[in-house]
Amino acid sequence: MAASEGTQSSAVLRLMSDLRSISREPPDGASAKPVNDDNLFIWQASIFGPPETPWEGGIFQLTCHPHVIGYR
Repeated sequence: MAASEGTQSSAVLRLMSDLRSISREPPDGASAKPVNDDNLFIWQASIFGPPETPWEGGIFQLTCHPHVIGYR
């Protein structure tokens, strides 16, 4: 199990880095953050419909969660 613990630790570090980056410089037309502080692996995101497109004014919500594939 040590390998998966190391992988999860690396994943947590990466997600924390991504969260800091998104917080410092939010992308235009989108937002994202973890659903709660206890689990960095489940995120809520919104994509805002770009102006002058059929999607203008729309807010598209999505939830991102990991899909774990076993090692072979």
